[in-house]
Amino acid sequence: YKFVAVSTTGYRLDKYEAQYPSPFPIVRLDPATGHRDKLTGTPQTLILDQAGRVEQVWEGAFVGNRQKEIEEFFGARLPGLRADEVLE
Repeated sequence: YKFVAVSTTGYRLDKYEAQYPSPFPIVRLDPATGHRDKLTGTPQTLILDQAGRVEQVWEGAFVGNRQKEIEEFFGARLPGLRADEVLE
């Protein structure tokens, strides 16, 4: 899989990137494009097949059952979220 992060607003993205460098590219969408394509919730994880069709969608943070589903899909263990990691 290739991972790409998508920002639908860019709000405080530079500060976030400085604090939490991304290991993959971050694409900034115009808010109108995100709304048109129904990319309005954050975080939202989409899996696209090789033809670019949506195969799977998860909305929200990777916690609880959602985290388990994502781990099973990718065959990987996610580190989880730390309660003390808050962007100021």
